[in-house]
Amino acid sequence: MSSLILQIILIALTAVVSINSIKKDLRSRTQKTKNEAQLNRIIIILISVVSVIISVITYLGSENDKSVLNKSFLSIKKGDSLIRSDNALIRNDNTNLRTELSKRLIFQSKLISEGQERSAKQLNIASKSLTEKINGSDEVPLLEFSLNSDSTLFCLLRNRSRLPVYNFQLAILNYSSILDCQSFQVVKERIYSYDCYYNSLTRFPTFPFLTSNSRTEIQIRKNKINSKNNTAKYIAIIEMKNRTFYEETISMLIDNKFYQALRILEFTNDKTTRKIVIKDKLYKLKNVNWEKAFPLSLPVPLVKF
Repeated sequence: MSSLILQIILIALTAVVSINSIKKDLRSRTQKTKNEAQLNRIIIILISVVSVIISVITYLGSENDKSVLNKSFLSIKKGDSLIRSDNALIRNDNTNLRTELSKRLIFQSKLISEGQERSAKQLNIASKSLTEKINGSDEVPLLEFSLNSDSTLFCLLRNRSRLPVYNFQLAILNYSSILDCQSFQVVKERIYSYDCYYNSLTRFPTFPFLTSNSRTEIQIRKNKINSKNNTAKYIAIIEMKNRTFYEETISMLIDNKFYQALRILEFTNDKTTRKIVIKDKLYKLKNVNWEKAFPLSLPVPLVKF
């Protein structure tokens, strides 16, 4: 604004000086000179007015350009600020996105790892279960009896395992009958009748398969309980998985109630390695003196009479 005022003042001063320079011509007596001076004064005034107008227009245009330029600069500055802000937001979003993606990748990796571990465990369990089912149970089947009203014994073979039992040999000896067989003493050893022994023995074909948690009825010789002492004694000889088991079972009728007990002997190289008395709700006969009940050790010496 001050520059405009200065320009107007300079134009005015120039006009005043110019008019003063032609004043003597205005006072001239010569009409021609006087007319020329008046014309020049008008021209000077017009030029001055036009110059002022041009200066004002120029100033206003310049101010408008400055205003537009300032507005553009502010707009650019604001845009730059917005861009900077957007870039900061983008960088922050990128950081958050990378962090979130990293977390998701870690989570997914953990899920995959856990899934692989579960699959491996399930595969191991399935493989172990399949191997167990293929190999079958190591638990020996148990000899079990039940009594009919006419003192006839029903013999059952029970598999308590959750796995089947494969390929085992079974023979059942009526131990009570053996003790009554004809025999004689030779030095320190008692010899028993071959025919009597094998008449008391029931041999079975190889059992290829005994299902899990099952009972199988089997027929045996001399399956009557002794009417004299209401007692029956049997030994089951079982061979499975290169092991030999003797199952000593004693059944008794006491006060018209049936009781039984079972002891398992495991042999390795003809030596007893384990003795187990089965404690089960089916085997209720207690306090059995097993050595007294089964004094005769197997195998017994035999001879044909």
